[in-house]
Amino acid sequence: MKIALFGEELLETKALRDFFQERNIGSGIVSGKEKEIQRNQRTGLVFQNELAIENCVFSSIPDTLVVFDTKTKKWKRYYFNLFTDEETDVISVLAEDINQSIDRMNARYGKRDP
Repeated sequence: MKIALFGEELLETKALRDFFQERNIGSGIVSGKEKEIQRNQRTGLVFQNELAIENCVFSSIPDTLVVFDTKTKKWKRYYFNLFTDEETDVISVLAEDINQSIDRMNARYGKRDP
């Protein structure tokens, strides 16, 4: 299952709604305090102080989102509102390549945490 982890600044944005719909993500972990209106409008969200899941803790970077795959334990960070759509696609591909290289290096040296 894929879970999205993000800061509360993205909560009510169109970009986040589109992202969840395009990638069929049903649940998320939000770094921030739950507000009454959000609880009534969105289901499948967990609010906590830090972006953490299964002993993995991620930095909360404004306008970014981490998708964590609970099955493979792999993750990928997506950037919103930072660049144009074309630039964001290129950056996401480069970031994924970097993350895969880091994962291979960590596997080689016995480290598993991001």
